[in-house]
Amino acid sequence: MNLSDFCTCKNLAYPLHPAKHDKGCAPCIQKNLKLHEIPNCFFHS
Repeated sequence: MNLSDFCTCKNLAYPLHPAKHDKGCAPCIQKNLKLHEIPNCFFHS
């Protein structure tokens, strides 16, 4: 899997994970902005 260094998401089962399409983090960020939420990957430990 070739993801950018920016992507910290480890949930490969997530439908919007960048490994599932060629749009990077944009779909996930868009969804979270629409819902006024912060993406879970921002809290990656």
